[in-house]
Amino acid sequence: MDREILKGSLEIILLSLLKNKPMYGYEISKTIKNLTENELTIGEGTLYPALKRLEERQLIENYFVELETSKKKRKYYKI
Repeated sequence: MDREILKGSLEIILLSLLKNKPMYGYEISKTIKNLTENELTIGEGTLYPALKRLEERQLIENYFVELETSKKKRKYYKI
């Protein structure tokens, strides 16, 4: 997919997914891959800058959830 088309479309896709429920980065990436039947794979280098742009425009926000299995925290994004 053309880089500029993906950039504009990705933000719409992200907002559409986050409209339904809060999600963390890997979950977002995996959901996009599943919904497009592996046609669209979004890497970290594309996903996280797009999420950051949406945060800067105050369209989404993030919060952390501590994982039950470890002391690590997972960053979730929501509208």
